[in-house]
Amino acid sequence: MSSFLFLKNIPVLIEKGVEIAKLFDSNIFCYSFDYDEWPSTHTDSDEYMRPYNGSIFDLRTSYRQIFHEARFRIDPETEASLDSSKFYKVSY
Repeated sequence: MSSFLFLKNIPVLIEKGVEIAKLFDSNIFCYSFDYDEWPSTHTDSDEYMRPYNGSIFDLRTSYRQIFHEARFRIDPETEASLDSSKFYKVSY
């Protein structure tokens, strides 16, 4: 919802020389979370950005909808046999 407030206003703010770096680093655009339903480690060390337009209350159970590609799925049985040195900490 907040994105609609900024879509047309960000260029105007930049043109007027308003400092917006703190705004982009704030919880308005960047929200960190730690849910048990989301994996805390992964074999892929790349960084990904995904849009999410649902309710913040539904985010907890939305991992499979947001990261739906096969490369983000790790079968629990296969995970036990993987080399743990090839796992990377995930931050959301």
